Amino acid sequence: LPLMDLYVPLNARREIPDFEKAERRWAKQGMSGGRPVLDEEGNPKLYSDTEPILDILKKHGSMVILGDPGSGKSTLMKWLTLVMANQQAGKFGLQQRLPILLSLSSYAREMEEHGDCPLENFLAQRFKEQVSDDLPIEELYQQALKTGQALVLLDGLDEVRNISLRQTVVNRVQSYHAMHCDTGNQFILTSRIVGSKDVRLNGNNLQ
Repeated sequence: LPLMDLYVPLNARREIPDFEKAERRWAKQGMSGGRPVLDEEGNPKLYSDTEPILDILKKHGSMVILGDPGSGKSTLMKWLTLVMANQQAGKFGLQQRLPILLSLSSYAREMEEHGDCPLENFLAQRFKEQVSDDLPIEELYQQALKTGQALVLLDGLDEVRNISLRQTVVNRVQSYHAMHCDTGNQFILTSRIVGSKDVRLNGNNLQ
């Protein structure tokens, strides 16, 4: 059945960054430097109220989406790819971008079987194999990334079972994000909640 017809919009809660948590704790104790946002029991809130995940995407350049199995993370990534590929971003209030979708488990398998490989090299090679050797895939990606017109969708970090290899993948993702986030590109990375302490991207405009 067509994914565009079946997709159900997701909601999410944003985690309040550590520095904001600290400011709220200080404010609760009567110290200067922050205004507390308290829950019904008077404790500093660790998460925002629930809101549509597309609204979060409209406001922030990068997102790490954590959720239980079956919560719709991978479906969201595929749906966003279709929206961009079909030139329908404006219909949902999104900026039209070039979608670059990658399963991180496939990247991990490549490194297990053939040794270390930079993420940017693997992305181009992966889609040449899937689409065509005749298309200038690498040039297309590089131009979109250079001009801030890419939507990089990195799915399923938790599916990298080898812990040490997962850390290598995290390091590669962090470097790739740091290299391309400041030009206006958007990044979305997904993982299950279990092991999410390993899922951190450092950069501006990150949720």
